[in-house]
Amino acid sequence: MLQSAEIVRHPERIVASLERVSAGYAALELVRELTADHESADDVFDLALELIEALDEGSAAPDALLVCFEARLLALSGFAPLLDACGHCGKRAQPSQRARFDAVHGHLVCAGCGGGAIGRDVLSGAARTALMHASGGPFIEAAVMIEVADLASARYAMRTLTEHRIGRELAADALLS
Repeated sequence: MLQSAEIVRHPERIVASLERVSAGYAALELVRELTADHESADDVFDLALELIEALDEGSAAPDALLVCFEARLLALSGFAPLLDACGHCGKRAQPSQRARFDAVHGHLVCAGCGGGAIGRDVLSGAARTALMHASGGPFIEAAVMIEVADLASARYAMRTLTEHRIGRELAADALLS
């Protein structure tokens, strides 16, 4: 149990930017919701520290860092999205191929299984690649990879998956809208 704390470094760039503060708040809400109470989660703590450092350094856009952080946190929590194959039949998606993401089940759905390649729940090949990279570990590298045009669909996919897993909407969405 945490008994005391000391501020060692003041994250100046974060506190000077509402966008960075909002991303940090959203990340901490994600951590609270996706980790078990009263259990040690050193990997999640280290992940949160990485995000805070990245937000303060400005190594990538806050919204890109947040969506890639969320993909990694989902993976650490046992809810990694399946982004390279259809979750129904196993058909592999080509790396550059757009594909429908079923956030309720956390996987792609190919055209043969009822997934169309249009709509809000469709991810580009580049977005899928970045999110898979983030899920596997180096989420900051993935945040640099993700295209601005893909952020809205990536955020929708990860946030819908998260909210389905926790059974409610996140309060941070009001800040990020």
